[in-house]
Amino acid sequence: MGFDYEIQYRKGIHNTVADALSRRPEVSSCCTEGVSHVASELLGRIAETWQKDDRLKKIIKAKEGGSDKHSKYKWDGRTLKRKGKLVVGNDSELKKELMKFFHGSAVGGHSGANATIQRLSTVLYWKGLKRDVKNLVRECMVCQRNKGDKHHPRGLLQPLPIPETV
Repeated sequence: MGFDYEIQYRKGIHNTVADALSRRPEVSSCCTEGVSHVASELLGRIAETWQKDDRLKKIIKAKEGGSDKHSKYKWDGRTLKRKGKLVVGNDSELKKELMKFFHGSAVGGHSGANATIQRLSTVLYWKGLKRDVKNLVRECMVCQRNKGDKHHPRGLLQPLPIPETV
C-alpha cells in the first residue's frame, strides 16, 4: 500500500503505550491549529466568508466596538469563534469541501453522520452543520454501498463467571 514499516514483537511488560499503527489521526481541538492542520489555505478561505456574510460582518463590527450583544462569539482581531469553535460563513462550496474532508478523507474514513458531526463540531461551527452533514452522508455513494452497523455500541466485555467446581 505504499507504506514502509516493520512489525516487531514487543513483550507485554514493555508494550504499555499504543503504537502509531493502532491510533486514528484526530484533528486538534484548538480551532485555529486544527483547521490549519487540515489545509493551510482553508483558514484564509474561512476568513473570507466572514466578509461576505452580512450577519457575521455585523457580529465582528459589534465585537470590535466592545459590545456584549453576541456573548457566544469571540473576536481576537484575526479569528471569529463561537464557543471556542471557528465560525464558517455562508459559503456552501467551502462547507461542502470541509464536510467531504472530515467525512471522506483518512481523518473521516466514511464513518457515518454522527462521527462526522462530532469531528467537525469540535473544530468548526456554522448554522445547520448537523443537517448539512446528514445530507452529505445520505448522498455519499461509498456510504450507500457499505452500510455500517446500526446497533448501539455494545459496551464493555463482561467476564464469564468462574466455576466453583471443576
